[in-house]
Amino acid sequence: MVKNVGFYGAVRYTALFVGVILAASCFLVRARLPRKTWNRETPWLDVTLFKQKQFALYTLGSFFVMWGLWGPFDFISTMAQARGFSPTLSLYLISIINATSIPGRVLPPYLADKIGHFNVLTICAMLTGGSMLVLWLPFNYHPSHAGIIIFGLVYGFVSGAVVSLLMPCVAKSGSIDTLGQRFGTYQMVISISCLTGLPIMGSILSRQGNDNFAGLQIFASVAALLGGCLIAWSTYLLGSSRGTRRV
Repeated sequence: MVKNVGFYGAVRYTALFVGVILAASCFLVRARLPRKTWNRETPWLDVTLFKQKQFALYTLGSFFVMWGLWGPFDFISTMAQARGFSPTLSLYLISIINATSIPGRVLPPYLADKIGHFNVLTICAMLTGGSMLVLWLPFNYHPSHAGIIIFGLVYGFVSGAVVSLLMPCVAKSGSIDTLGQRFGTYQMVISISCLTGLPIMGSILSRQGNDNFAGLQIFASVAALLGGCLIAWSTYLLGSSRGTRRV
């Protein structure tokens, strides 16, 4: 596609493809519960939910995790090529990440049904930040084919688990009566981190001469680790309020 219509054209065609698929999916969704009358006075964005400490900490933690989570997806291929890797292998690194994210989106959520969704999300969020700090950052100084592939395998698995568990944990953080408001308020905050994370990392890379990736790697890993700690705190509060560790 890039060869035929250029990069910008390929992005537009991809957006059209995704849009058509999402539009089709809207006609395939079936409600699990009886439909309720729409209350026009119900706010889509309810900031009063942040008065609940557990939900506020969880949302803030998710913000930081998503702030740094997309770094490897966007910069790993450029980094590999800058370190002398072939363009083919560099692009396949994204495929490796996406491939291992498939079991990451299936197996940890299955385990979460047994030991608690917040517990598994906390672990995977910490591993996401830890993998960037321990496995990705050293590649900036000691390029290795095996090392970057191992990072792609590990990171794809744990980041896939994070992405798949974020919304179920929002649903489990409160009653079903406020589910819509929680989703809307939570997504409004997360959208800001997803929108700003990559431009910030790109600016860091630019300030370091576009050849030193350490700054954006540290930013991404520290943000994810900080987010994991905040999610762990919210998990503790939720477990304490419910009198169980299985949350």
